[in-house]
Amino acid sequence: TAEPGLLLWLPEPELIAYAVGAALVVQRVDTSEQRHLFGHTAPICALATAAAAPLLATAQEGPLAIVRLWERRSGACLALLQQHACDMHALALSHDGTRLAAVGKDHRARQMLALWDISAADAPV
Repeated sequence: TAEPGLLLWLPEPELIAYAVGAALVVQRVDTSEQRHLFGHTAPICALATAAAAPLLATAQEGPLAIVRLWERRSGACLALLQQHACDMHALALSHDGTRLAAVGKDHRARQMLALWDISAADAPV
């Protein structure tokens, strides 16, 4: 089941995104049509989007702290990012969609903020 906060209205009319286990669901609220995005190996624990860029970011829980960057329209995975050792807590995309921030833990279990320039992330991995 999705954790509280793992549901977002997307900038496109009538679209929402939410996590169900390790899958990301993009759904039209007017028709209930769904698209499922797969790739995570553990449940999704954080979700972010940006209004000015066609991007979604997801992070998975557990010891393999992977962040996936998705293109909203096609569902293509544009990037796999990893800086944290474990315990991802939060993701945020900048308003213009050029930067991604993530909070998790480092190898010493200390809180860590990672920042990525994702302005060049435009081709599927």
